[in-house]
Amino acid sequence: KKVGVEDKLEKITGLSIYPNPTANYLHIQSDLPIQKVIVSNLQGLKVLEKDNQHILDLQLLQKGVYQISIFTSKGLVTKKMVKK
Repeated sequence: KKVGVEDKLEKITGLSIYPNPTANYLHIQSDLPIQKVIVSNLQGLKVLEKDNQHILDLQLLQKGVYQISIFTSKGLVTKKMVKK
């Protein structure tokens, strides 16, 4: 597997999300401060945006697959998340 820029960023930032899938709260683990988090549905519509948050309350989101865009001082890391 070719290591991409995002893979390297993930290692630099120590970034991970858990639990995934989740029913209510999503935790973001990062070695760097989180500047902004944007949750989008698969159509690209922004459904949630938070600044400086490590725990996201997802209780109001419908079940499905979402993209989480996590902005740090080193750049952007994007992850898929399943809301159950």
